[in-house]
Amino acid sequence: MVDAIKDKGQGEVGKPDIKVAFDKLPRQSQGLLISMTHFPSASGGTREAVLAISGLDEAELDKALADLSKFGLVQKGKLVGEGRDKRLVEDGNGDRFSLEAETKAGVFEKILEMPFNKEDPLF
Repeated sequence: MVDAIKDKGQGEVGKPDIKVAFDKLPRQSQGLLISMTHFPSASGGTREAVLAISGLDEAELDKALADLSKFGLVQKGKLVGEGRDKRLVEDGNGDRFSLEAETKAGVFEKILEMPFNKEDPLF
């Protein structure tokens, strides 16, 4: 069971291994993952906001979000609470998308490992 989870880009059981998962993602999905680090983990961004920062069209966004979901890298939910207590509650049906803080940290580490190429659309 653990090997199957690791094959899907998982580190500890149920926890995404961002470095493994990132390399298995298509370029558009990698770009979306990098772009989504701009949103706060607690509240994420609306679909419209994610679409706007991604540079993808609707169909490409759907595919990239499905890729990220497959590896457990993105949360989909709705905002609950008021004021400073607002937070994203993952329910799979909400209109907001977010990365957990651990996922964001892993993305930042991965970015630092990547060779810089100003011609690369990810940069």
